Amino acid sequence: MEALSIERAVETIFELQHRTDLVDAASLHDAVMLTLQNLGCVCVREHQVDKAMGNRSPRIDVFASNGPLSMAIELDKGRARERSLRKLQTYAKAFRIVVLRCARARVWKKFLGVDYVIGLGLPY
Repeated sequence: MEALSIERAVETIFELQHRTDLVDAASLHDAVMLTLQNLGCVCVREHQVDKAMGNRSPRIDVFASNGPLSMAIELDKGRARERSLRKLQTYAKAFRIVVLRCARARVWKKFLGVDYVIGLGLPY
């Protein structure tokens, strides 16, 4: 079996733009996890960030791994939140991805200090 590439994972998440049932954060969260699980990833929802940020115990929305490939994923609305970007920066050994329910469907590579920003063009 061929190992999962980050490009295939990103392309598959980007295909969620065609779904009409992703009407809120919870449905998008579920869809991203199921998409990655269907690619053979082990997914953890609300994964504890390794390094504490202030007095809180921040969590990343989805942490997914498949063999040597690991991804830290934050799901945001129209734009990447500063807090999301800070949390992702703590994952130096994982691909850092922001998935947006923004107006424009597009993938940005190496943007905002993360590896990928995936805009799905969904209502938010």
